[in-house]
Amino acid sequence: MKQALLVYANGSEDIEITAVADVLSRGGLNITKAAVAPNGATEVKLAHGTRVLCDRNLEQCSERYD
Repeated sequence: MKQALLVYANGSEDIEITAVADVLSRGGLNITKAAVAPNGATEVKLAHGTRVLCDRNLEQCSERYD
């Protein structure tokens, strides 16, 4: 299965990041959600207040993605 890395940051637009995740998932890709956040944090707050708990912090993503 193809692997995709989806990067989330505080202030990202809710619909833009959510739509991309949805399309990739429906396309059969295995998605790893990574947070760009200080101190290894995995939670980000999107532009309209939605909080997302990512799989890991970007600093922890050393795998190879497609």
